[in-house]
Amino acid sequence: MNSFLSRQYPNFILWAPFIMAFGMALYFAIPTEPVIVAPYMMSMLCTASLFMVYRRRASVPMLFTLILSAALLFAFGFFYAAGFSRNLSTPTISRDMRIATATGTVSGIDYTAGRTRIFMNNSTINSPYGNTQQNNMNIRISMPGDLPPPKIGDRINMDATLFRPMPADVPGGFDMAEWAYFNGISATGYSNGFEITDATHNENSVAKLRDNIYQKIASHDNARATALAGSLILGYKRALPETDSVAAKAAGIAHVFSISGFHMTLVGGWIFAIFYFLARMFPNIARRIPVRNFAIVPTGIALCFYLVVSGAGVATQRALVMAIIGFLALAFSRNLFSMCSAVLVFGGLLLLDPHHVTQAGFQLSFSAVFGILWLFRDRKFEHRTRWQKIGNGLKTVALIDIIATAFTAPFVAYHFYNIPVYSLLGNLLCLPLFSLAILPLTLVGTVTAMFGFFLPLDLAAHVYEIVLGITNWIAGLPGAVFQTPAIPGSALALMVFGLLSFIFIINGKHRLNIIFAGIFAVFSLVMVALWQRPIFYATHDRELVAFMKDDGTLQFNKSRSGNHKMAFGAWENFNWTSVPESRKPIRKGFAGEKYSVICENRVCIYTTPKWKLAYIQQFVPLANSIKSLCMPGNMDFIVTYWDLAAPDCAARILSGGFVIYKNGNVKHIPANRVWHK
Repeated sequence: MNSFLSRQYPNFILWAPFIMAFGMALYFAIPTEPVIVAPYMMSMLCTASLFMVYRRRASVPMLFTLILSAALLFAFGFFYAAGFSRNLSTPTISRDMRIATATGTVSGIDYTAGRTRIFMNNSTINSPYGNTQQNNMNIRISMPGDLPPPKIGDRINMDATLFRPMPADVPGGFDMAEWAYFNGISATGYSNGFEITDATHNENSVAKLRDNIYQKIASHDNARATALAGSLILGYKRALPETDSVAAKAAGIAHVFSISGFHMTLVGGWIFAIFYFLARMFPNIARRIPVRNFAIVPTGIALCFYLVVSGAGVATQRALVMAIIGFLALAFSRNLFSMCSAVLVFGGLLLLDPHHVTQAGFQLSFSAVFGILWLFRDRKFEHRTRWQKIGNGLKTVALIDIIATAFTAPFVAYHFYNIPVYSLLGNLLCLPLFSLAILPLTLVGTVTAMFGFFLPLDLAAHVYEIVLGITNWIAGLPGAVFQTPAIPGSALALMVFGLLSFIFIINGKHRLNIIFAGIFAVFSLVMVALWQRPIFYATHDRELVAFMKDDGTLQFNKSRSGNHKMAFGAWENFNWTSVPESRKPIRKGFAGEKYSVICENRVCIYTTPKWKLAYIQQFVPLANSIKSLCMPGNMDFIVTYWDLAAPDCAARILSGGFVIYKNGNVKHIPANRVWHK
């Protein structure tokens, strides 16, 4: 054991940020807000204790040192995440407002394929019901895409429908309230128009620069070219039409439309090449300054500008820091591929914002990077012929795609409930077109569009039509997308620990890294296989519910819900069933051998082999039926849209958001964290 630990000790610096990340992830995953006094002070005590353990490591057994150090790092991450979360204090509207007036300053505009999202800061919200007024709110309003948007910095007034950010719809699902809290958004909603009350818009900001660039490109009236520039250069989410996005996901190239290391590498590579060859044209410069060092400076400046213009997403931040480290390594003739530098960037970004650990983009970006770095860990220069270089290049591209797919697969399945089967084919066919044509033409076209020259953007749009044909063909292949079951957070943690063991455990005589990784992978897959699907779902206000039928599909009580649009897809994905062609609401119920619903007098009775449930959404049927429903032995559960006080059957009246399993276990969805208040 001591021999094994002594070999692993040099790798402890690689494990440390991940142990801290596990502590942060635990804080965000627990169902209730922990009672912690002075969390930042607790994290400082953990840091001081870790320093003391390190100083005394020679006088205590190594196993004890490693266990205690890991516990302190884990605790540090937990307390640090708690302190960071409580320090934000993002204000939230007190309730949903179907009719409200919002007045504020436009701070950002996000252009999507079907609508425009307006971000308003320092907003005042008024509602005629209860004379409600709330100030200093930051809201996001969706507006029709054909409506001319305001300018950044305009002061506008609008009639809007506003919603309080909702908690997750399923256990462990996407929590809109959490996302809004950490992104500084107090409310979301929609409006059909606005009135500009002050058009001075003297604000000079990055958002204004991005908007001016987008408006200049959009004036060319080429929707496809505008969408490419908005997605690949300006970093707007969902800039492409929904059909294009679905095909790209099925082909496994959706990552191309989310600015990350792929884009930073290409942009940096093209700019570096341009300045490198320009410098070589001037012998006086080349003799005095290393040409590559000369090219690094403008490339770094250009990448920083690209980061700012593209919205500074977390994956882009990671890519920029890694690029700067790579440039410094190139300047000083050091190794470009360093696992240690990637780990340090990982830990540094988490210290800046611990909530990154829960975000899909952060997880996917770093998992792909660590997989690729592991692939190239022992690569050495070898002399090859031209044809060998071509063959080795194709082999390397295929290996990179396979490794990146394998390392990101757990996170893709966890967040999106499906895995593209033909991603290798999609990347081999489409990435060269993006690398050699679409992205360079879009980058050049974005610059030339400022001077009224749109030909590069038009060419990029024509090449993209070829890519679209390829992705549509791949999406039409049999089994293009494999739908995965819901993965519990504990199973994902085991998968991650298995991947880390595979990368970081130093190989011993019996290749323990493979053994450890296999054990964790098997345990995680067993947990997924044993996971049970709920058979009843309810939102937090019980306005929308879903019943499972015998064939495993879900039957909803309504076909649509304005403030629960995401619940339909979330429940169906969580339920591991295909989406029906039409979601018909329950009218008279349905009959099945295991599960059945009978709806009479606007009261729906759900009968299962283990329990019975009554769902009532309207007040009059509730008032008429509650007495009989509360009789002993009549109903196991009562669910209603109204808050109900019935002392005789209070234990059977369920409130909040929850799911019910076939054995009668009820699991409530957390709604009492700091971001839910």
